[in-house]
Amino acid sequence: DPWSRTVLRRMMAKGPDQIAGVSHTVKAFVHTTFRVPLYRLTVVSNGIDFSSLHLRPPHPFHDVPRLLCIGRLTKQKGQETLLRALAQVKRPWRVAVFGGGAGRPRLGGLA
Repeated sequence: DPWSRTVLRRMMAKGPDQIAGVSHTVKAFVHTTFRVPLYRLTVVSNGIDFSSLHLRPPHPFHDVPRLLCIGRLTKQKGQETLLRALAQVKRPWRVAVFGGGAGRPRLGGLA
């Protein structure tokens, strides 16, 4: 980001009583970059219990694996990386990408 955007974000970060991030990494980034005190930062963890998920066996699939990506359609979220990586993966597979943002036209063309 240009320095002007960083300064603007620092000023905006002074307003709210609490700021929530999606990980401890994001919390540390906001604290360091935007100088927000740690007592004003909260982490809201992912609501998925990954220990309850079962790994697929190493033999061929009998169904088509389906992937779902939900988020802002921006470079920061990495949907372009996802689509380019999947282009290298042998099919069959299906992916659905949901979201809005400036990257929508570009990602639609890439898909």
